Amino acid sequence: MIEDIKERGAQACGSGCGPRTGPAAMCSMANCAGMMGKPSGLLLVLAGAVLIAVGVLIFVEPAIIAWLAGAASVMAGVALLVMAGFVRRLRTRPPD
Repeated sequence: MIEDIKERGAQACGSGCGPRTGPAAMCSMANCAGMMGKPSGLLLVLAGAVLIAVGVLIFVEPAIIAWLAGAASVMAGVALLVMAGFVRRLRTRPPD
């Protein structure tokens, strides 16, 4: 069974990641091909364009800063509520 796991781990990994010995025969996720690829250039361009557009809007209408701060507060609150629900579900044990 260990040999089978080693073989599957070696097949799942890309170059530079060979089969390992011991109970954890699969490669680490950081070394597997495709797991830690380079970030997409399109996403970086999109983020830069959005930041430039927001900067121009702030120059045109400075009151937008208050709207952005309010939107950021609401989004942070929603994120905290979602995280709190996730943590509560993790802490509760299923009935035996």
